Amino acid sequence: GSTASAASGVPPLRAARATRDMPDLLDLATAAFRRIGGRGGEHGSGGSPEDARHLPDGLHEPVKSGALPVPWASPSSTSPHRRHSFDLVMEGYGCMVKKMHKNSVWRRDLVYPAKDLRIEVRPMTPDDDQREADFFEAQTLEERANRFLGITSRLPPMLIKRLTHVNFAVDFAIVAVDRATDQLAGVARYVCLKDEPGHASVAVAVLKKYQRLGLGRYLLGATFDSAAMRGITTLVAEILAKNKASRTLFSRVGEDAGAEKHFIGTDGDVHIFHFTFPKPAGAGAPSAGAWSAATQDSGRKGNPLRFAVDDSRHPRSLWRHDLVFETGVRIEVRPGDTDDALRVEEFMKVLGKSAPKGSGVLAAAGGAATPPDRAGAVDFTTGFVLVAIDRKTDNVVGIGRFHRGTGFSQMHVATLPKYGEMGVGDFLAAQLLRAASAEVIPKLYSAL
Repeated sequence: GSTASAASGVPPLRAARATRDMPDLLDLATAAFRRIGGRGGEHGSGGSPEDARHLPDGLHEPVKSGALPVPWASPSSTSPHRRHSFDLVMEGYGCMVKKMHKNSVWRRDLVYPAKDLRIEVRPMTPDDDQREADFFEAQTLEERANRFLGITSRLPPMLIKRLTHVNFAVDFAIVAVDRATDQLAGVARYVCLKDEPGHASVAVAVLKKYQRLGLGRYLLGATFDSAAMRGITTLVAEILAKNKASRTLFSRVGEDAGAEKHFIGTDGDVHIFHFTFPKPAGAGAPSAGAWSAATQDSGRKGNPLRFAVDDSRHPRSLWRHDLVFETGVRIEVRPGDTDDALRVEEFMKVLGKSAPKGSGVLAAAGGAATPPDRAGAVDFTTGFVLVAIDRKTDNVVGIGRFHRGTGFSQMHVATLPKYGEMGVGDFLAAQLLRAASAEVIPKLYSAL
């Protein structure tokens, strides 16, 4: 893999193009705090990612009632059991592609036995704030220049949040995480261009120590796959003229994905390429697949309501936790992402069967009649979503979210009955109140 970029000018570079139609970030963040009545917090008004670890625990009446649309809202024709075309490519790099989550579309583990290396590939979420900051610090000056189309020495906290808070309803971002260090090895994304329907800016970056492992090709391939499934017609890549490795990478992946390459021209020292798909892929619902019943108690003795919070698996995370119950049940709580389409769809079905009529549970979860083609994306630019997943069954057992509207905010939490009794819903609600004060950011209009 190599480092490439399709940035169209996120500050501090080429700022005139990046900031069009965007309000002042500080004013927007301050207004958001006032709308929900939250106590002040450094992170929401431009502090460091580390400040998010010390967010205020309480808010003043942040919630008003009312049902919200389910936040997963992206058409997809992908079956979770489909083998991606780029899985086969990795065999040439001495890599075995393993699918560790049966209900996943994008999650994979890339295992390199000869190098004793294991890389997790998954969609990016707000939980990656610290990892994105560390990724920037680990990049060489040349890698930063390739990514940002110029030299930059600092990645402001607000820009970090704009990179990690993805609106999966229209955009896409996928990361590679070294399981040994819990740090980013690479990232790829596309961002739909506001003024050019059917077009999206695309970019990929891989740290030097992880190059020549096929990571750039795999991440960029997943990004091309997602764009084709979403019906995007053209991916726009902007690459420095001297970055020959990136031009080769994009050409190879574009050919693998069946996209036609067109050289559009130059903008200074930047070459602009269009990769056009022959025709938009038809949108459709994810395959229903098999979904396991809720986990039964393991039979081990212990208080079923008592759990410990274990953060050892993801030490760089802000929002990813394991709830370990004395009975042996393990619940993973993390930000929801586009990979959860099938899990959420089936959660709603099971919840509909178990919820008493008139209880309001289905309204809290987002409504009983979720259209099958709107079960695949989360918009982290207008709210925040957490899911609780039983690690034994890989099933969603609870969802919590807040949505920030004009002048008010709404928060809803829903769990399957058994897990609500275990306190999973209370944990989700507490985490959402922490997130509500700082996690909504302006939309990013270009890929980095």
